[in-house]
Amino acid sequence: MQKQLYRCGCMMCSLQKKQTQRITQKRIDAQKKGAQARKEDRIRRENKIIETAQKEIGSTTNRELLLIGTALYWGEGSKAKPHNNSQGLDFGNSDARMIVVYMAWLRRILGVQDDQIRLRLYIHENNKYRLTEVRKHWVRVTGLTDAHIAYVYFKKHNPKTKRKNTDVSYFGVIAVRVKGSTAIHRKVQGWTLGIVKKYGSL
Repeated sequence: MQKQLYRCGCMMCSLQKKQTQRITQKRIDAQKKGAQARKEDRIRRENKIIETAQKEIGSTTNRELLLIGTALYWGEGSKAKPHNNSQGLDFGNSDARMIVVYMAWLRRILGVQDDQIRLRLYIHENNKYRLTEVRKHWVRVTGLTDAHIAYVYFKKHNPKTKRKNTDVSYFGVIAVRVKGSTAIHRKVQGWTLGIVKKYGSL
């Protein structure tokens, strides 16, 4: 025969239970407060590191910008191929900070004029409703005008995707193309080879 559990319903036991619950809640609140304090301290320390590192850069020379821009293009720009050796400058990225530096490199180091530049925007189709905002964003970042955006490509949206940058911080990818820049592209190729030569040979 199954035994029945006895539960005391007296006032003393009820008070003890409430007191235990209060102690438990205080412990939980203290843990949350401690975790929040540690998080805020970590953020302060990280911000201090970033602030200090930012000051270490200081001012930059045109030669340094030449090297920075060449490295950026080396990593993210279009390359000449055996079947297409007349490749011009074509650079794309979603990071606005990278685009800012790249545009400075184009203008200050390569002497590219704004009327030589065309922009192509790639954005997921579920962000069509934000197109005006997105265009304004890239116009501001590049320092160009809306008329420079020659094409807008809408990517098919996959609802099963695990991508996290689908909120209002998402501005797609901007591609910066310089018209008639085959000769400039070859110069940039020479700069990358010059960098490699300084550190070894292939």
